[in-house]
Amino acid sequence: MKKLLAAAAGLAASFGIANAVILDFEGFAGIGGLVNVNPGAPYFEDGFVVIPDNEESAVFDADAGVDMPGNEFSSFLGFSENNQITIVEENGGRFDFFGALAGPNTIASDVPVQMTVIGVTDFATNTFAAVAFNLFEATSLPLIFTNIEALIIFASDDAALDNIDVRAAAAVPVPGALPLFGAALAGFVAMRRRKSIA
Repeated sequence: MKKLLAAAAGLAASFGIANAVILDFEGFAGIGGLVNVNPGAPYFEDGFVVIPDNEESAVFDADAGVDMPGNEFSSFLGFSENNQITIVEENGGRFDFFGALAGPNTIASDVPVQMTVIGVTDFATNTFAAVAFNLFEATSLPLIFTNIEALIIFASDDAALDNIDVRAAAAVPVPGALPLFGAALAGFVAMRRRKSIA
């Protein structure tokens, strides 16, 4: 039975069922500190890159003295209204986005913060866009963008991001591979039955 489950898991992995990656910014800045993140020094985590378009952004530790209201006990990425954050897969592949925690940081003077999130499917030709209005505190943005090349985020005032849910885009199986997958699964079941009969 263990061999059957291991084989099924291997087949599922080969068909592109991806695990979630949560970009949570934990452990990057020292306790009580912050680390500037900029185009020359982007933030890397679990195969993804967070690239601001200027130097007005930083990863803040939970004890840094700047907070994300409603998310005070977690590190986060803080950025100014003059900044655009781009998230890409490190190897340039496509990925899926399943939401994030977003809101103002305590540097913001014009609360609520309006945040715009854009999923770029093909640079400059097809995009998905969603706008979250009136973010007074950390708010879950349950957006779903699939098979994108980049995620672009900007805000109306100093803002914060945390727990960005991304994953490598699931590979779409070739139609001819589906019967092969079914045949392999049937073969595993038949092997199992033969062993139990013997």
